[in-house]
Amino acid sequence: ERHGVALGFSAEYMKATLNQAVDTPGAVRYLATHGAGSALIPGIVAAGGNPAVLASVQDAHGQSSGSDWGAGFNLGYLYEPTPGTRLGIAYRSPIRHELSGDTLWDFSTVTSDAIVNQLIQHASGKLDSGARVRITTPETLSAHVFHQIDAQWALMSDMTWARNSRLQELRIEFPG
Repeated sequence: ERHGVALGFSAEYMKATLNQAVDTPGAVRYLATHGAGSALIPGIVAAGGNPAVLASVQDAHGQSSGSDWGAGFNLGYLYEPTPGTRLGIAYRSPIRHELSGDTLWDFSTVTSDAIVNQLIQHASGKLDSGARVRITTPETLSAHVFHQIDAQWALMSDMTWARNSRLQELRIEFPG
């Protein structure tokens, strides 16, 4: 009667969106000073674009998004050594997710010339595609203390350890 054990299951829905800039000005500067850049301006002119807009090139943007359901479990133990005093320990398991979604690239505002924008996007190799991220949330271990001082006052304490080292990096994969 002074001990309690609990087991629970968790269903977790994760949805994430990552926005990023593409350093298009840096890429254009690099191309202008290396051998591959010699074909850039003639290619723009041949396609009917205006190479002068390269002087005011802006960053492109990418957006990756995905979602997934994952499952885990919880364990708990509660001990009541005296009436009004409880000691507890709880464990929450890691939950593995494989977020699947899409990556969309937007080069439409890189310059004021749509033809140049299309050529730069094509040269970048960044095409709209599927995306996948595998992530494991950290498990936690908690210790809790509760003591009822009187009818009006109680003391509570909680200490939780989380294995945040599981979240070292997010690696976006582009399957296919």
